[in-house]
Amino acid sequence: MPKEYDAIVVANKYTHEIYLSAKEQQIDINKMIFMFPCAYAQPTDNLEWVKQIIGEKNYQIYLGVYGLYDKSFFMKDMQQYQILNKRESFKIDEKTLWPVINEKFEDAGIIRNYFGRIRGQQNWFLIIDQKYITI
Repeated sequence: MPKEYDAIVVANKYTHEIYLSAKEQQIDINKMIFMFPCAYAQPTDNLEWVKQIIGEKNYQIYLGVYGLYDKSFFMKDMQQYQILNKRESFKIDEKTLWPVINEKFEDAGIIRNYFGRIRGQQNWFLIIDQKYITI
């Protein structure tokens, strides 16, 4: 592993194992961004830094993964929908609300959007200018 880096982006589901391994190797946990839920992660710490490292699209997905909808585009979109909606039957029922973040970034009309997609599958496209390590 290089001596100098800006961030370690953990973009797989083995977050628990990777976290424990990083602790064992005395890697700076504060420089790790877990793109899948990690019980040990503090997803609300350093949000501006996370956004700077992973970019807007991945940041929005990150917020969705951790349920931080109030910090994502979702709340703004929901408010706009409520303003534009003229039909009572199409009103948003917040008791049954199921926010979907990553679908906004999918290309429309691609077969995999409709068939053969595994529930919970994520596609990460991390294009980062800083020095980084992707696990």
